[in-house]
This record gives sequence, structure tokens and C-alpha cells, in this order.
Amino acid sequence: MDEKDTERFWNYVDKTPDCWFWVGPKGGGYGRLSIKGKGMLAHRLSYEEVYGPIPSHLQLDHLCGNTYCVKPNHLEAVTQKVNNQRRRRKTSYDPDRLRVDLNVAPYYEE
Repeated sequence: MDEKDTERFWNYVDKTPDCWFWVGPKGGGYGRLSIKGKGMLAHRLSYEEVYGPIPSHLQLDHLCGNTYCVKPNHLEAVTQKVNNQRRRRKTSYDPDRLRVDLNVAPYYEE
């Protein structure tokens, strides 16, 4: 993202003590932002700004269970299998029931 896109991105983020909520355009249950005419998922943009590109065989899991959260340390790159397994265990967003230590960088599972 260039400087203008980055500024536009942060204008759509509401930081709370728990999650950073995307309050901008949404679709399909996720925050969305158009960058140079291409629709992008907000949580992926946030993750990549901090940790770098997401390997093509991985997807991002919202550790907090909130798909509108763009807080990088609430996101973890995992395989589709792991993401699906975790999704079944999530019932609703509850920051007191996070399953992992959110103060560490994400790790890759295969």
C-alpha cells in the first residue's frame, strides 16, 4: 500500500483494547478496501503490513473469532484444514476466551 492507501486504511479502523474493528466497507463477512482498483480483504492487508506476504497455501485465522478484526496479532496464517477445525470450535467473539498467546508472532502450520 502506498501512503495514501495506508491513510485511507487507518481511517476505517476503530482500535479498542481488544480488537481493531474494521468500520469501512464490508462484504462476505470481512472488511474490504479497494487498492489500485483491486478489492482487497482488510485483515490480509493489515497482516501483510506487519508480517509480510501470506504464503499462497495458507489463509488467515482470526484468533479472536471476529472476522472484522484487523489487529495483526489476532491473525495467524494457517492451512485451510487448521482454519476449518478452529472455525468449528468458535461460537462467538469473546476476547476472554482466546486460544493462543496474542503477544507472539504467528507461526505456520502445515
